[in-house]
Amino acid sequence: MDRGGADANPVLDGVGDEVAAPPAPRSLLGGIAIMLTGAVSNQTGAAIGAHAFPFIGPAGVVAVRQIVAAASSCPWRDRRSGG
Repeated sequence: MDRGGADANPVLDGVGDEVAAPPAPRSLLGGIAIMLTGAVSNQTGAAIGAHAFPFIGPAGVVAVRQIVAAASSCPWRDRRSGG
């Protein structure tokens, strides 16, 4: 199978079919960083929420955490670039 020189040394499985190469160390570290950031964010929100229970109650804590999660998950468009 000629790929036009795109991959001179394909990674093959035991049957001879091409399989995906393992992730590069840079992308692996990026994935680990995202996972750890998510875990720290979750634990920080829980800790802050625990202190807010006496003031806004359980439903208020859930509502605030949901609003913050939704706001931080929204894609923000850069208005300066016109896109």
